[in-house]
Amino acid sequence: FMAHNIYFLMHADNETGDEILLMAHRIPGTALHYSFDYGRTWVGPIQLDPAGGSCPSMTELPDGSIYIVFYREGPDSDICGMRFRAGAQGIEIIPPETWDVAAE
Repeated sequence: FMAHNIYFLMHADNETGDEILLMAHRIPGTALHYSFDYGRTWVGPIQLDPAGGSCPSMTELPDGSIYIVFYREGPDSDICGMRFRAGAQGIEIIPPETWDVAAE
């Protein structure tokens, strides 16, 4: 599959302890693939944002969620961030209004 501006993160599923290899990239838009077998097979792409741009970076937060930051290019160019959970059930986007940053 096509992927540009790749960023990898090895993540442990909070529920099972299984390792998940995450790969964020550009095309289509800003997207994510993930693998349970160290990259032999992949699930995705899961499009996180439709705008072109990307250059993603990810980090695991203390609660086990993942924060990704990337840019959108074009006339309304900006820097974006989002949180998600990754596990055996797939990718779950965490809506910003539910973030409890005071507790973290």
